[in-house]
Formats: sequence, structure tokens, C-alpha cells
Amino acid sequence: MHLTFVQLKGLPVETRSGQKVGRLAGLSVDSEMHTVARYHVKRTRLLAALLPDELLVDSTQVISLDDKKMVVQDAAVPEMLAARAVRPQEATGAVSAMTAERS
Repeated sequence: MHLTFVQLKGLPVETRSGQKVGRLAGLSVDSEMHTVARYHVKRTRLLAALLPDELLVDSTQVISLDDKKMVVQDAAVPEMLAARAVRPQEATGAVSAMTAERS
């Protein structure tokens, strides 16, 4: 399937597990290989406090892309999202449980 940039711009981007990342805002082309090197994704409001305004997703992290959406590997979104999403009480409990297991 061939898609133009007009068709791609604004597509929703999500991880394999269904987490909404943002919308496709642009792309970078490798001029030597004549291929898309990276996709520029404008983050969702939900991620506003956690990530920069624009994320760069390497083409190797893209699982699927069609005229409806782009799906990227879960690891394409920094792990800090998961860490910041955990409430401090839960994080403390998790650390305590890990410490207890090692004793």
C-alpha cells in the first residue's frame, strides 16, 4: 500500500498494547537509502507532562501502518511513563516487596 504524506499526517499512533501516544506530525527521510528513517509524533495531552512535545519513532519500531493508524512497539514509548504512572505509595510498596524477597 502506498500512502501520501497528506494521508499519513494526523494519523493516531498507539503502542501494541493500545496506549495512545499521539498523532503523526511528520517524518524524516534517509536521503541515501530513499526510505523513511523516523516518524515525528505529536504527543497526546495525556502524555503532556511526561514527554517532550514531539517524539521521534525510528522506522524499525513501527509494527504496522495503514490509512487508519500507526502501531509502534511498546518500548518505543520511554519506560519512564510506567514509572511516573505508579502512585508513590504503590512504588514504595513494590520496592519494599522486592527488598523483602532478596533478604
